[in-house]
Amino acid sequence: MLQNILEIFTLITGVTYVILEIRQKNAMWVLGMITSLASMLVFYSQGLYASFGLNAYYLITAFIGLWQWRKDKGAIEDTSKIHLNRLSWTVVIISAVIFIGGTIGLAAGMDYMSELGFKENPMSLLDASVAVLSAVATWWLVKSYLQQWWLWIAANALSLILCATQGMWWMAILYILYVVATVIGLRHWKKHGEYVHCFGKNTENMFIVVESGATKTAWRAVSNDGSVRAVQTAGLSPTCLDLEHTQEIVRKAIPELNPEGKHVDEIFFYGAGLVSPQSCAAIEEALQMWCPLANVHFYSDILAAARALFGDGSGVVAIMGTGSNSCLYENGEITRNIRPGGFILGDEGSGVSLGRAFLADLIKGLVPSEIEMDFNKEFGLDYAQIVRKVYKEQAASAFMASLAPFILARKNERYIHGLIEDCLESFIERALERYADNATEDIARKVGVVGSFGCACEEMLRNLSQKHPLEFVRFIKSPIDELVTYHRSKYGI
Repeated sequence: MLQNILEIFTLITGVTYVILEIRQKNAMWVLGMITSLASMLVFYSQGLYASFGLNAYYLITAFIGLWQWRKDKGAIEDTSKIHLNRLSWTVVIISAVIFIGGTIGLAAGMDYMSELGFKENPMSLLDASVAVLSAVATWWLVKSYLQQWWLWIAANALSLILCATQGMWWMAILYILYVVATVIGLRHWKKHGEYVHCFGKNTENMFIVVESGATKTAWRAVSNDGSVRAVQTAGLSPTCLDLEHTQEIVRKAIPELNPEGKHVDEIFFYGAGLVSPQSCAAIEEALQMWCPLANVHFYSDILAAARALFGDGSGVVAIMGTGSNSCLYENGEITRNIRPGGFILGDEGSGVSLGRAFLADLIKGLVPSEIEMDFNKEFGLDYAQIVRKVYKEQAASAFMASLAPFILARKNERYIHGLIEDCLESFIERALERYADNATEDIARKVGVVGSFGCACEEMLRNLSQKHPLEFVRFIKSPIDELVTYHRSKYGI
């Protein structure tokens, strides 16, 4: 009877403990002390001495964990976040040695105890492996390593087998709930975690910033001493590349970024088309093949532009490159995004929209003859070839955008000047001006531009701002170096 009461009590307190663990509440450690005492009584009565000793260890680490978590909580800016510490290869290797050696030694010790007359442990090896694995996982929990959840999933699954084989059904139910809860905990910590920065001068570590478009990817590796390595590769597009090609691009980049094999803490990946976890999967898998302990963050290209232009401030963001996009950015958050529409339905104010407008005039004979002759001389395309490139070939948007340098080089021509102005006016009226409905005037009128096309049109945009309630405050061709500055400030280097 007492045995069942203790098991039910342990079940209730254990489930509550895991809920508090997922939420990373300090009260978890207090409840853990009570749960450990009850579990010690249950396992001792069953002769499972390793699990008894494990819960004694839990009791001790509960005091340490309470102190450690209170300390780490003060080291992050947003205290509502889950505070995380980075796992190093040194910790992994030491933990593996402890697990293997500890399991073998503990199992042998329990077998020896049965020979001395103690109650026999019928599953000493399994009991020992659960005990040692859980001991390592508990220490990882104390240190707030995200990867501790993987150890707990394995330990709880083994504990389920152990309890079921011994007829401890209440405890078996507890471990079923534990397995489910640890999976939830892993997802919750990954989503809401924030790392406690320990990027000191006495450590050999780095973080990587990646900014990827359809055709090229800019990589920057920032070491703890402040040095930066730069690499450029082909584009990493989740919609265009399979896993094999993605892995090939990453394989070329990482060794050049990190020839000394430093520990990579975090990778901040910015790119277009990252609309769901599935769209990030191939890129994440390729990155973690080379940086298995790195925490990988995925962000959109529009957030890359926003952070590069305004940091954690406010303003209207305009991407004006091959395509276009825009958003309202307030206090470090995107609060509104007018859909760009792509090169067929939108992309006003971009290289592709300018090329599209020029081709539409060209095929209808509306382009001045001198400019048409220059075009034919440089590109040598007749009507049929133009139609095929636009409607039959895959890279239609790239083809139309590729005409932008030819057009911009003649922007002083009356016809071309008007074409460019119409392109820019359309973007201002259909996107940039409309954010005034959602923000105060001082924010909505302040516009920053990212992209080579926008930079090439800087003078015309500044002139157009006189006709609109806008002020173009900043122009940058590529966001990558500003993103490095942004993340360096978060690390304090």
